[in-house]
Amino acid sequence: MRILLGLFLTFLALATHPVSLLAAQKLYKVCLYENPPLVGLDADRRASGLFVELLEAVAQAEGWQLQYREASWAQCLEELRSGAADILPVIAYSEERSRAFLFSSETVLTNWGVVYSRKGEKVSGILDLEGKIIAVKDQDIHMQALQALLSKFPIKAKFAPYETYDQVLWSVGEGKAHAGVVNRIYGQTNSHRFSVESTPIVFNPIEIRYGGHPGTSRTALETLDRYLKNWKQEENSVYHQAVTRWLHVTAPPPAWTRTVKITVGATILSLLLLGSAALFLKRQVRLRTQDLKTSHGHLEQALRQQKAFQSALLETEHRYQALFQKATDALLVINEDGRIQECNQAAQDLFRASRENLVGRRPGDLSPPRQPDGAPSDEKASVLFESALPGYPQRFEWVHQRPDGSLFDAEVQLSLIFQEGDARMLASIRDVTEKKAMEKAIEAQRKHLERVLDSTPIALFLVDVDGKVIFWNKASEELIGISKEDVIGTPPDFSNLFGGKPPVIPALLLLEMDPVEVEKRYAPRGIRRYPLHPEGIQTISRFQMPGGWRHVSVVAARLRDEQGNLLGVIQCGRDITQEVELQGQLVQAQKMEAIGRLAGGVAHDFNNVLTVILGYCDLLLLRSSLNPDEAKKVSEIKKMAQRASQLTGQLLAFSRKQVLQLRSVDLNAVLENLRKMLERLIGEDIRLQVTLAPGLWPVKADPVHLDQVIMNLAVNARDAMPEGGLLTLETANLKLEHPLRHDSVVVPPGEYVSLKVADTGHGMDPAIRDKVFEPFFTTKPAGVGTGLGLATVYGVVKQLGGFILVDSTPGRGTTFSVYLPRQVGAAEHVPADSQPETPHAVAGTERILVVEDEELVRTMAAETLETYGYRVQVAASGAEALEICSRDGSFDLLLTDVVMPGMDGPELARRMAEICPGIPVLFMSAYPDDRLARHGVLGRDVELLPKPFSPHQLARKVRELLDAKKVVRC
Repeated sequence: MRILLGLFLTFLALATHPVSLLAAQKLYKVCLYENPPLVGLDADRRASGLFVELLEAVAQAEGWQLQYREASWAQCLEELRSGAADILPVIAYSEERSRAFLFSSETVLTNWGVVYSRKGEKVSGILDLEGKIIAVKDQDIHMQALQALLSKFPIKAKFAPYETYDQVLWSVGEGKAHAGVVNRIYGQTNSHRFSVESTPIVFNPIEIRYGGHPGTSRTALETLDRYLKNWKQEENSVYHQAVTRWLHVTAPPPAWTRTVKITVGATILSLLLLGSAALFLKRQVRLRTQDLKTSHGHLEQALRQQKAFQSALLETEHRYQALFQKATDALLVINEDGRIQECNQAAQDLFRASRENLVGRRPGDLSPPRQPDGAPSDEKASVLFESALPGYPQRFEWVHQRPDGSLFDAEVQLSLIFQEGDARMLASIRDVTEKKAMEKAIEAQRKHLERVLDSTPIALFLVDVDGKVIFWNKASEELIGISKEDVIGTPPDFSNLFGGKPPVIPALLLLEMDPVEVEKRYAPRGIRRYPLHPEGIQTISRFQMPGGWRHVSVVAARLRDEQGNLLGVIQCGRDITQEVELQGQLVQAQKMEAIGRLAGGVAHDFNNVLTVILGYCDLLLLRSSLNPDEAKKVSEIKKMAQRASQLTGQLLAFSRKQVLQLRSVDLNAVLENLRKMLERLIGEDIRLQVTLAPGLWPVKADPVHLDQVIMNLAVNARDAMPEGGLLTLETANLKLEHPLRHDSVVVPPGEYVSLKVADTGHGMDPAIRDKVFEPFFTTKPAGVGTGLGLATVYGVVKQLGGFILVDSTPGRGTTFSVYLPRQVGAAEHVPADSQPETPHAVAGTERILVVEDEELVRTMAAETLETYGYRVQVAASGAEALEICSRDGSFDLLLTDVVMPGMDGPELARRMAEICPGIPVLFMSAYPDDRLARHGVLGRDVELLPKPFSPHQLARKVRELLDAKKVVRC
């Protein structure tokens, strides 16, 4: 029996490989190119891959010698065409190629093209390839197929050829190309080595075979076909083991494997029985009866087992049908003809059709002509079915069309199944129309929120937990100068704003530590916790932009989801440059106001003292008993007192609190009147140039104070040019459409008359320029100058509602620009001063009541009026004055101080008017006009004599009032 069995197995081997014993040893030249895992070289530079392993198995069995040569894909094609190579593993079959090469009849694998993109750069459909650079392998069949596919839409793209698939995916991962095309098997096994991801774009299903030269490889290809055909029938053959090992999949066993096993087993069993019968015939006869009994028992047992198996099979079928029909997803079973063989109730409900209306249809009948990405439904479905055939389930989104024409969105999964040994495709379909609608609504809300955030004037951006920017609005682009396209997906980098040095970014700090730790470590750099957010911080950043320095208020805060998980950080930046400038202006204004208030207070006390000194000087000079030496000394005292009076006037001018006699003035006329005086003032070493604009608008000003402004600016320019130079005065009309910004000064839009005073002197640095208008500030040596000249100019200009700007650079001179508001109407003529009166012209005999709380001033005023012949009664307060009036009310005029303890001057005047209606009142005061306004003494009908005043000024003012009004004695 062993001998027969050995002969039988030898017979089977000879029947399977009849050629191997007869064929002579043959040498075949094989061209290899890199296409792992199908073909290529391993780490030791040896031929490897699925196709190489199958080829070497055949070569070993047939006694072939294989000579390998490595080349590029294009070179391999050329060598096969020229005959330099006999066999080319891994070549896709096409009709065009079949005219140039021989192909094996048996297909080793089915493959197709897949488009890959760079990670994070979503490509959802073929339309996304418009205008893109696509990397391809030179002369690859998928390149030609994609070119043809794109031309149908039409979609324009640029193809970049490379020698290998490795180079294709490398170029995509490095951003050299937007997308790349490789075959499905290469991509599945090699894409993880590159920074790429597959896209939904799959196309061009092809058959991968062995190729050969028509003149040298026909026998080899026929031999390969025979082996491949036999191997595919055997469950654990070289072919199936190699596919499992190289592709990490298990190829499904052929449907007829069990039948072959049974047939072969039956044949062997029959031969063994025949041999046994021939050798042991006699023994078999003797035992026949016993064998029949035993066989009968075995047959009965087999029948019982078969019945039990059929019962279990029927129960399994019922269970399967129940699960199939009760599934909530629509299920379609598609047969090998591509038609629906079975459907469940959920499918009938989803497609709104009966079973009879669905069975027998093709899946394409339940789809619109094209899918949303523009791809034809038939072509796309064919690729997806081909992808699922090797046993890889395909999950994708699809738009279906019901028999009634309505459309719905679905999620589909295709899976390969086997029923009774036959391959089937199971399609599981889930309606996601509502889900899609919700996603669209969420996307619409997201876009709306993005538009809102994009239109906000606050610079805003978001970073994720990895510190990469995921949102960047337009205000950020404008403020920081970086476009959204350049920053999305990367960490924020603001070094361009800080001279190339990377600054501290609050948003990134909050990814590393909590706000308490941030404040602890970065408080010296101005970063503090934000009081309105528990996980927020704030700071103010200052950086240089083309338009100047910008100040930005920055707030950053952590973002968390409902479970408290950190999502990222939001950072907001608000440009507060204008606010900082206004704050600087406010501080400067407050400083100048404080100095002015101090100056006004000093001037008040000083004026009272000067009133007494100047008054007594004049009274002494009126005496004829003074000898010349005494008169000279008194005159010197008066002269110094007058100089002190000028200083108080300058203090009041700076503090903008002196009384101005405003009228419409022609600035050109003022300059013409001062020209001669200016020439004498600046000296012969300085050339004066005056440019007067024709048709100059008038301004509302006090001509005397305008003279003071021009003279002080000219003196300042003269002192800046000790060695001579050029002094330029220029007038012009100016109409501002937009605010004029200069340092901390902002001139609002409007119409102005400008006066520019420029010199060619030594100029000023920024530190001096910032203090130039402060009173008592001077760069002159001690004892030279008072430091009040430019302070006076500043005060007069501000009191006139104007603005003054300074431009100065060390070594390049200085320019003062004065802007005064335009006055509508013609300029008034300023009358010349009248001739001085004689003492007799201002004398009188009327009775006058003098009320003053300062004793020296009160005494001096009384003596002055008595010197001019008036009869005087004095009072130290308002109450005392009313008492005198009630006792002896025969007075022709009331002379009273404004500000007094208890009852002030205006209140006294009102009380006196009740006792003696119509009595003239002359107020005198050393306070500035804002204090007088609060006491109601700046009305049109109120007469005021500011201190200090001379005896003659007092007498003349009294005389004017007495002559102008009808005397009412009371």
